[in-house]
Amino acid sequence: MPICEIKPHKPEFLPNPENKEFVGSYLSPNYPIRGLNKTRWAVGMYLYYQPVYRKTLGNDDLFVQHCLDELNEPQHPKYSGRGRRPKKEKVPPYGFLELYRYTFKEDEERPYFILQATTTDRKNKNFYKADIVGQRKRGRPRKEPVDEV
Repeated sequence: MPICEIKPHKPEFLPNPENKEFVGSYLSPNYPIRGLNKTRWAVGMYLYYQPVYRKTLGNDDLFVQHCLDELNEPQHPKYSGRGRRPKKEKVPPYGFLELYRYTFKEDEERPYFILQATTTDRKNKNFYKADIVGQRKRGRPRKEPVDEV
């Protein structure tokens, strides 16, 4: 039984035609982190936890780091088709997560914590994003053609 489980949620303020649940979201903060929006991107997640494990470890920092280590475990790439299996690296499903901040909360169902971390994946299908993360428009803005009547 895992110590931490991901609490999936749907974005309420964004159009979501497939009604898909996401693991977390990309954030656009101004954290003092070296390489933010260049090599690392900020994400936010909700994680359920077992209060028993939190009490046994004692220190909250150790507990959250243990949950992050669980999420950072690499998984085998999926094999589809015939022939030889590709020799790819084992990669964590959410990129390599590093802790930035956390907050413990209570819910009607069970306790959870809000995790703010950085990841190495710029575009991950498990996180939703409000805009293109870490990308700026290049060039000058173009004038729109005027229709003559």
